[in-house]
Amino acid sequence: MDTRLCSVVLVLIVTAAAWLPLASSQNGVEGCSFEVIDGVVSTCDLQMNGTRFGEASWRTSSAATAIYLGGPKTDSQATNDSSPGQGGYVVALVSDMKGTQRPLKAWLLTNVSSATQPKGRCLEFAYAVSELGVSSLQVLLLTYTSPDVQEALENTSLPLTYTTRSLWEVRSSTQGQWKRAHVTFSTLDTHSLVFSASSNTRFSTHRGYAAVDDITFKGGPCDDDCMFDVDLCTWANTELGDDFDWDVGRSSGKRGTGPSKDQVSYINRHINIITGGYAYIDSGYPRRPYDRAILESRVLPPFTIQHCLHFWVNMNGGGLGKLRVFSRTTDGNGTDILLWGMWESISGTDSWNECQQTVASNEEFQILFEASVRVPGAGDISLDTITLTEGSCPSLPSGLKSSWVDCTFLVDTCNWSLEPPNGASLSRVLRQQHLQPARTHTVSLAEGGVKY
Repeated sequence: MDTRLCSVVLVLIVTAAAWLPLASSQNGVEGCSFEVIDGVVSTCDLQMNGTRFGEASWRTSSAATAIYLGGPKTDSQATNDSSPGQGGYVVALVSDMKGTQRPLKAWLLTNVSSATQPKGRCLEFAYAVSELGVSSLQVLLLTYTSPDVQEALENTSLPLTYTTRSLWEVRSSTQGQWKRAHVTFSTLDTHSLVFSASSNTRFSTHRGYAAVDDITFKGGPCDDDCMFDVDLCTWANTELGDDFDWDVGRSSGKRGTGPSKDQVSYINRHINIITGGYAYIDSGYPRRPYDRAILESRVLPPFTIQHCLHFWVNMNGGGLGKLRVFSRTTDGNGTDILLWGMWESISGTDSWNECQQTVASNEEFQILFEASVRVPGAGDISLDTITLTEGSCPSLPSGLKSSWVDCTFLVDTCNWSLEPPNGASLSRVLRQQHLQPARTHTVSLAEGGVKY
């Protein structure tokens, strides 16, 4: 074979090999499970070194080095004795964050990728957080504004400019146990995703770690997530029981009603992010008072673990109707249970409000978003960025839900009051007011329990 041809073939092989890890970790489906090969934990070409961004770095670890180095005692695939979880993972250690800029952080980056498709991409991963030294674990979308990103990353003498926005965050310890999470994201820019672990400066002398495993990327939104940048995703307008349909839009064409931009653009207006769309109801002609539009999820399996339905709402106008969330069993009875509700007195301005509600069912069910009209043409209701993740969550905004256990204490005490119990001097009782006698519940803070 000609020497020049051999050289070209060799260059192509090396180039392809260099991009294979990127294809599996960003643009493909397989992802990275940090396998241990000959005693070495694979990094799947993820960028472990955060010093280019002024942050600390992540490390590889495994069950064999968990106590010595830090991290969970198994990888995330441990299920039973037949799967002891001897594989690897990556970990950010509080002890490695010393000397970095405050707040002390460690960054793990995916490779540089081009713009996503309109439906976005789905990141799935496992995570574990333990000990007092860790403040939070975040997933950030890092968009580059440098003209030649790859060269700027490799050459520290060149300026590297970028912006970041948070996609996901957890601030509570998992006690070292692995949990699953997913994030839907989209961007028009060259970007990387960042796993950012922050240390807790209040416990600077303590140890702690945040670990990540089984990173997977796939096309389109995750499961039942929807950003409404193309269509209604897995959500659909109901065929029976309402009067008109939800639609997808980018900006209201009527003065004083509807959003001027979608939720992501609204909350990131300081860095001029312009993204896609949202779901909305048009209250204009031929709508009449009390007309309803219902958006329904696909049929969901029974949830053995409670899930958090998280979404954003814009209610702009002076004659708004109601937005309510129901769960509906699919056993043929058509039973609708009201979970959450918002009406015109809550908003009325062009702002996106963060909302969430715990959902659970021991049988197959659907989630319904019902929006109604009060004064035709005087106010539109919009919905954006729906996610459904494992784990319970307090109802937001606070005070919308009537459940006696649901209070975030972010605004007020939600009709709970502190009062000393009879015969006690050091303890306090948190008592719920304005309930029927049969539903009086008392929480003893001294005993740490709920009494019925």
